[in-house]
Amino acid sequence: MKSNIRGVLKQFKNASFLEPLFEAVANALDAGAKKIEIELIEDKSGFDGINPKPLLGYSVTDDGEGFTKKNRGAFSELYTDNRKEVGGKGSGRFKALVVFDYVDIDSFTGDEHVTLHFTREFNDETDFTVHKETGVKRTTFTFLGRGKLYTKKEFPSYSAKEVADRVFDHFLPRIVLLKSSMPDGSMTILSPSGKKECILYGDIQEIKETTFNVKNVNTEFMMRSCVLTRPAEKSCAWFCANGREVSKVGELSGIENLKGNHAVVILVSGDYLDENVNEDRTAFAIDKESFASLDEIGRAASECAMPIVKAAYPDIDAINEAVIRAAIDEAPALARYIRSAKSGVVLKKDALLDSAREAFLAERDRVRNDFHKLIGKANTPDAVFCEKAAKVSEMAHIELAEYILYRQAIIDAFALLPDDPTAKEKRLHDLLMPMRTEAHGTDCERHKLTNLWLLDDAFMNYLYAASDKTIAAIRKALGKDTLPTKDNARPDLFVFFDTPDHANGGDALVIELKGCHADKDEKKKSITELPENIAYIREILGKVSRIWGYVVTSFDDDFRHALRVHSYRPVVNTDGIPSAYYKFMDSDLVNAVVTVIDVSWIACQANARNKTFMDILKG
Repeated sequence: MKSNIRGVLKQFKNASFLEPLFEAVANALDAGAKKIEIELIEDKSGFDGINPKPLLGYSVTDDGEGFTKKNRGAFSELYTDNRKEVGGKGSGRFKALVVFDYVDIDSFTGDEHVTLHFTREFNDETDFTVHKETGVKRTTFTFLGRGKLYTKKEFPSYSAKEVADRVFDHFLPRIVLLKSSMPDGSMTILSPSGKKECILYGDIQEIKETTFNVKNVNTEFMMRSCVLTRPAEKSCAWFCANGREVSKVGELSGIENLKGNHAVVILVSGDYLDENVNEDRTAFAIDKESFASLDEIGRAASECAMPIVKAAYPDIDAINEAVIRAAIDEAPALARYIRSAKSGVVLKKDALLDSAREAFLAERDRVRNDFHKLIGKANTPDAVFCEKAAKVSEMAHIELAEYILYRQAIIDAFALLPDDPTAKEKRLHDLLMPMRTEAHGTDCERHKLTNLWLLDDAFMNYLYAASDKTIAAIRKALGKDTLPTKDNARPDLFVFFDTPDHANGGDALVIELKGCHADKDEKKKSITELPENIAYIREILGKVSRIWGYVVTSFDDDFRHALRVHSYRPVVNTDGIPSAYYKFMDSDLVNAVVTVIDVSWIACQANARNKTFMDILKG
C-alpha cells in the first residue's frame, strides 16, 4: 500500500489547505453525521488575541457511524466504492497527506474504539488499533504538520467566519439535499480565539420540490430549489445522483452570472440519474442517443426553473433581451434563429449564437434536400417551385452574410497583430492557415480552411494548400516523383493552382511568414529562406511553372533598409511610406517574382474589399 499511496499523492499535489477539511466533512455526511464540529488549530505563541497567526491545522469531529470494520477495510483500499450509494468517491482521504504530515483518527463506533496515526507509511487495516468499548458514536480527524508536497510557503490564517462561509458554499447543494431528511443537522466552526460560527440546515429557506418529465418519456425527475440571501454568483444548478451533486446543468449555468443579492439553488435528481452515474460520481454515462439525454433533461429543468429565477430576478427578461440584441449585432443574418433559440433561463451570447447556427444549418440542409428532390420530379407546379427556390435563395443569403461577418472578424484580428506585443508568428500563421494542416479545392468548407483571401480573393481558387508541411509531404500530395534537394524543408505556406497545363507543372505560391514583433535578424532571414523554398518547389513543378513568392511581416525602417540593400523595389506606398516591395529573381533555380508585404497594409486592403458587403448587411 505504501507505494500506492505515494503514487496516488502525485495526482493531488496541488491540493489546497481546506481540501482535506472538505473531504472530512464529506465523509462525515456520507457516514450519516447530523452534528459536525470543526476546530481550527493555531500556534498560540505570541498570540495577541487580535491578529490571527497562520493555522497549524484543524480537527473535524462528527457523530456518524465511525470506523467500523467495513469502513476500515474500505479506508485501506484505493478508489473504494464502499459509499457509492451515498456519493463517496473513495480517494479523497489521500489529499490530506499532500497538505499535512499526518492525520490522527480517533473513532468510537458504538462498540469499538478505533485509532490510527495516518501517514505516508500506512500499509493496511492492520495499522488500526481497535479496542472493544461501548459509548456514543463519535469520530475525530486531526490534521497537523505541514506536508512535504504542500506548495505554499505557509498555512493561511482563516477566521471561523471565513471557514464557515467556504464550507457553506462548498456544501450548499448537499445541505439543500439533506435539509428534508435531516432538518436538525448542523456544522459548527470554532476559532482559536473562541469565536463560533454555526451552519444550521434548518436555517435554509423554504425548499420547493417540483416534479417534471422529459417530452413523452415515462421517467419522472425531481427539482429542488431555494433562494438564499447571498451574492448571485453563489447561484448553482446541478444534476444530482446518489445524494451528491455530479455535474452542472448547462442550460442553467448562466444563473451565477446574475448581479444581485439572491443566490438561486436548483438541484435535479431522479432514479434515471442514479442509475446512469459513473462509479466515482463525477459524470453520467448518458449521451445524446440515450433514453433521455442530459441536454433534454436540462431543457425541461430550465423551463421548470424559469418561474423561480423570475421571482428572484424580475428584470431577467430585460437582461436576456440585452443578450439577444448583442448576439444579433454580432450575427444579424441569424436574427430569426437567435430569437427562437432556447439556450437557458439566463441567456449567454455564445450559447445563443451556437444554438442559432445549429438551427440554421439544420434548416439549410433540409431546404437543399427538398429542392434537389423537387428538381427530379415532373410536373411541379410553378408556385411550389418558386416557393422552394426562394427558400434556397434565403438560405444562401444567410450563409453568405455569415461568411462576410466571419471574414470581418479575421480581418479585425489580423489588423491587431502589429499592436499586440504578445502576438507570436503562430498567430499570424494560423490566421492565414492553421499550422500543419492541408486543404484541397474539393473540400466543402474550403472557404474556412484557409484565409488566403487576405492577400487576394483569387488565391481562394486553389487546388491544394499546405501549411508548415515538408517538401516531401507536398511532393506526395501532388503525386510528383521528382526528388528535391532538401526533402525536409518546410515552407510556411504552399498553394497550388489548377491550370490547363497542370500535367506539365501548374501555378503556385510560396509564402514565408515572420511574426510582427520578430527581431531584425529574424525578419532578414526571410529574404534568403523564401527563395530557397521556391527553388525546392521548382524542382517538383519544373521550369514551365509560374511561381510567386511572398514574405508577410510588419515593416520598420531597419527592415525597409535591408530590402533596399537586397535590391527590392517599392511597389505600394501608403502616405509616402512603402508598404510592399518586389524583386524578380531570374536564376534558373528560382525564376520567380518575390513580393514582401506589410501586415498592416494587407489588413487595410482586405477591410476595404469587405466594407461594401458589411455596409449592405448593416443596412
